Amino acid sequence: MLKGALSRVPPTDNFDCPGRLCVFGQFFALLKSTELPELCRAYFIFSHASHALTSLTSMRPRLLTLLCTFVFAASAHAQMRRTIYQVFDVDSVKTVNLEIADIYEIYSWAGSTILIETNVQLSHGSAEILDYLIKEGRYDVAMDTIAMPEVKIYTKMPDRKKKRVKTPDGEITEIPEAKIFVPDTFIWTNDRKVLTRKAN
Repeated sequence: MLKGALSRVPPTDNFDCPGRLCVFGQFFALLKSTELPELCRAYFIFSHASHALTSLTSMRPRLLTLLCTFVFAASAHAQMRRTIYQVFDVDSVKTVNLEIADIYEIYSWAGSTILIETNVQLSHGSAEILDYLIKEGRYDVAMDTIAMPEVKIYTKMPDRKKKRVKTPDGEITEIPEAKIFVPDTFIWTNDRKVLTRKAN
């Protein structure tokens, strides 16, 4: 734009600035007749260059906003997240065997139940697909109470890796990670497979 502005500046010889009084924006000057054409031409260049730079500067925030919006939209479409909460009553339970297929960590808390918070991240899929998978119980955890007071908490679909989800855009990658909140009346083994109630 600046180059274009310079190319439109008339030659000095043809630039007519009549009289000795030239007005430059809010300023004026009394000059010799021989100095007027050069100074007027310089002001013409300056005013057009300033206008070009102002236009470019005003466009930058809008271009940056548009770029950030595009990147965020692409990222949001590529990865979807949902969090699932499941609660299990363990008031009469002495031992809990964990058979969780996903990556998980155990935390102690003051509650009287076991709370499992599963965060599911889906790559190359839509929100509708993830919601459908959750509704179908793909990431559910259940508790088997047949051998009370010993119970088993397990992933209902441990072999989901063998039943991968595919779309026209390719295979979907699932990353479920869980946080297991256990009452502070329990302790657990180093391998985090068995929870045992503390002795009174």
